[in-house]
Amino acid sequence: MKKRKLKPWVVIAGILMVLILSLDRIEVFIKENTIPNYRELNKIGYNDDQIEIINEHGLEELSEILVEEYQEDIVEILTVPHYATLKGIGYSKTDLETILLADESILAKLEGYAFLNQWKTYLAEPMYRLILDTGYSEAAADVLLGLSDETIKDIVSHGYDAKYEGLVTSELTILGDLPTYLTYWKKVPSATLRVVQERVNTETDRSYYTGITASETSKGNLILVNKYFNLSSQFVPSALTTITVCGKAVMTKEAALALSMMCQAMIADGLHPKVTSSYRSYATQNTLYNRYVANDGKAEADTYSARPGHSEHQTGLAVDIITSTSSLSTFKNTKEYQWLMENAEDYGFILRYAESKQTITGYISEPWHWRYVGIETAKDFNTKNMTFDEYYRIYLQ
Repeated sequence: MKKRKLKPWVVIAGILMVLILSLDRIEVFIKENTIPNYRELNKIGYNDDQIEIINEHGLEELSEILVEEYQEDIVEILTVPHYATLKGIGYSKTDLETILLADESILAKLEGYAFLNQWKTYLAEPMYRLILDTGYSEAAADVLLGLSDETIKDIVSHGYDAKYEGLVTSELTILGDLPTYLTYWKKVPSATLRVVQERVNTETDRSYYTGITASETSKGNLILVNKYFNLSSQFVPSALTTITVCGKAVMTKEAALALSMMCQAMIADGLHPKVTSSYRSYATQNTLYNRYVANDGKAEADTYSARPGHSEHQTGLAVDIITSTSSLSTFKNTKEYQWLMENAEDYGFILRYAESKQTITGYISEPWHWRYVGIETAKDFNTKNMTFDEYYRIYLQ
C-alpha cells in the first residue's frame, strides 16, 4: 500500500506547534528557576502578577500563603491597609469594598471588634459607634440607638460595666430612665440588677414625698396614688356607690359592683368578710393622719398611714377587709385572707401592700388592703411579682 504524503503545511504547522510548546515550557522553566517560589505559588493557582506581588512581601506572609488555599484577593490582602485584618474577622470581599471607604479612624476601631452584624450601621451612625466604642454589645447598641443623642451621651458618660448589658436589654427597664439607673448603681454598686430597676421604677431611689407629681386621674381604675403621686384636696371620684353585702362600703360604681360579687362568693363559701374602710375624702384622711402623727410621731405614722392626698382610699378603688372575729393584725391568719389571695383577681382586686415590698411601698404589710384594678389587669399583675407602683410605670404609664 502506497504511503500517504503529508502536505507541507501540515508539517509546518506541527513544527510550529512544537516550537510554541517548547517556548512556553522554556519560559516556565526560566520562571521556575529565576523567580522565588514560582513553582509552589503557581501550583496553588496564582498568576504571574500575583506571584510578583507575593514575592515583594516578607517571609512571614509567604510561609502562610504557601500552606493556604488559593485566595483570589491575595493582592488586596497584601497591599490594602486593614484588608487582611478585617477579612480575618469575617468580612467578605464584597463587604470590604464598602467598609474600606470609611475613615482611617473608623477602620482602626473596627479592627478591634469581632464581626459586627450591623457593620453598616457602625459606619453610618456616629451614636452607634459611640455606644460600641464605650463597650456595649451590638444587642445593647441596637436598643440604645432608639434614644435621643443627648440621652445616649449621658449614658456613655457613666462608662461601661458588663452588668449594664442586662439593664439595657431587660423588659423591666424604662429606657428613658437609663441615666438614672446608672447613677443609682454607681451610688449603690452592690445592688443587684433587679433592685436597681425596682428602686428607679418606683422612684424610691429618692426620699419619700419628694418630687411629687399629680396623679393621672384619667387612668380611671388604673390610677396610681402613692408617696410620689397625689390627688388634690378637691378630687372626688365620680359615681360613688354604696353597698352593704359585707358591711357598708362606698366605692366607684364598677369597683362597688365587683366587691359585692366577691363578698357574695365568699359568703357562699361559708366565709365572713367584713369591710372596715373604703372611700375616704381628703379631709377625712387629713384628720386620720394628723391623729396618728399626734399619737406616734410623723416618722412612725408614715409607715402605716398615707398623708392627705396620697391615700388610695380617696380614689374610691380601695377597700379594707377583715372578718367579724379578726383584727387588722390577725387577718392574715384567716381563711378569708387565704381565699382573697387565691380568688380576688377573678373580681379585679389585688393585694396592694405585700409584706415583701415594704421598702418599695413605704408602708408596713397590709393584708387587709385590696385595690380594684379590673380583672384583666389584676390577673396580669399577679404574674409579675412586683408592686403596683412599678407595674404602673412599666406597663400603664
